[in-house]
Amino acid sequence: MRYRFIVFRAQPTKGTITFSIYLEEVVKPQVHTGPATFSAVTSPTDEYSANELPLSTVPQPNSSGSDSSSSNSNGGTPGVAGARITRTLDRTWDQCEWLQKKLLQSFRLQILPPLSERPSTKKLADSLAIERQRSQIERWLNRLGARESVCENGSFDHFISGRMSHDEVGGADKKSFSSKLFNMFTGIADQGFRMYTPIGDINDYDEDEEEQRREYILRVEEYTKDLADAMSNMHAQEEVLDKGVVKVTMAIENAFRSESMAPYDDGSVTKPEGEDHERLTVSLGLLQNASESNYWSNREVAVWKDFNFADTVMEYRTMLGGIKDVMNNATQTLIMYERAMQRQQGYSAKANSLRVQYPSDTPSVKYANEQEILAERELDLARQEYADSCDMVKHELVRYERERAAGMCKALEHTAMLELESAKARMQELRAACRRIKNLQLVKDPPHARTSIGPMLWHGTAAGQATTPITPNTSLPSSLSTLMTPGSQPSVQRQRYFGRAFKRLQGGQPQFAVGCPTGF
Repeated sequence: MRYRFIVFRAQPTKGTITFSIYLEEVVKPQVHTGPATFSAVTSPTDEYSANELPLSTVPQPNSSGSDSSSSNSNGGTPGVAGARITRTLDRTWDQCEWLQKKLLQSFRLQILPPLSERPSTKKLADSLAIERQRSQIERWLNRLGARESVCENGSFDHFISGRMSHDEVGGADKKSFSSKLFNMFTGIADQGFRMYTPIGDINDYDEDEEEQRREYILRVEEYTKDLADAMSNMHAQEEVLDKGVVKVTMAIENAFRSESMAPYDDGSVTKPEGEDHERLTVSLGLLQNASESNYWSNREVAVWKDFNFADTVMEYRTMLGGIKDVMNNATQTLIMYERAMQRQQGYSAKANSLRVQYPSDTPSVKYANEQEILAERELDLARQEYADSCDMVKHELVRYERERAAGMCKALEHTAMLELESAKARMQELRAACRRIKNLQLVKDPPHARTSIGPMLWHGTAAGQATTPITPNTSLPSSLSTLMTPGSQPSVQRQRYFGRAFKRLQGGQPQFAVGCPTGF
């Protein structure tokens, strides 16, 4: 029995966060008589990728309330017997914390996915932080629902059932100190290994394998931490870059406006009017709006892209603490195994010496023989316990690697999909801006004489005229037409601009490069 969860809503209520959860039971396909065969399902992802069981991703609560249960008939779906359980629940973060505590008590030597940190009161008003909590809780529930042993637990069954009321666990009066201590002392990846080297010769102990396993875990922990830090720095630099783009856009707008509204040498202070000025105003407004929308869209996408991937990386790094706990338990069983071996050797030596000195029916010899037999039984139990702990370490490490590989691949695919959607949205914005510019009846400049490529400078035409390429001689005045094609005659505004620049040079004013706007 496995479950799939969709957290489709998260909203702050009374100092905590309430999550609206939709769950589906993952039913294993059964083999029927006939040529059609089905492979074993090892995870919910394998079932959904095979497209054998189409699942609805839209919650369907009925009129009974938020905690509703319904069964969907799978008529016509091959390989499915019975009904699939679907339910919509409302659970708070305190109830999720209660479930995590119960599971840690029940599965002490298993690596469980970590629960996200308790949301602070200041972050409850931030919609992006709430969205980040929603995605973290959804990943946490799906990782728990992918394990059959967890789904069969009584606490987990009570959590997903309708018997759990909204105010059963936690609430507005609950203190956060206990939950803070819970997060501090469970699943910490920074805790170290318990190092121990046996004194005697133990055939079941492989020191090289233990050292390689510890070195591998330490390397994974170090590289994961470096990756998370690098992603955090990259996100901070991207935010600074986006803010810088907005500032540069505003500076460009101010520079062009100051240049286009500068008084002419004849004493006229009337700013230019007409199609050229309208085109400049619209273009500058579009540029500023595009830069600001780019900044806010990047900030929103960062929650889904950067934070989603970074949170996934840090969650698997926290799960390394569980691996260390399992390995430390194996070290403890090794110590107990060695002590049992030493006791058995001592009792055996004592019994051998007594058997040599006294007859076998002597009470001291009988007692020594009984102690030797008990020591051998304890040694067998300690050996079996140590072997089981070593097998558990290998099993948990393999399962962790599989879950980490699948989770990282899913996070990378999600990031790539969001990058593609973001690029499509930006392309649509650019197309909309181009359509607005074309509505002003704009045409291209003629090609450059040396490169045969137009400088992509646009000039407005009078209303009603045909939109055909125009030469610089007949072009309307434009503040952007300061570039001259070799062999062409300067326009009226160019002559005025060069005249002002020549007078500045004669009057000893600061010299500017000829052909560059004074605003730069």
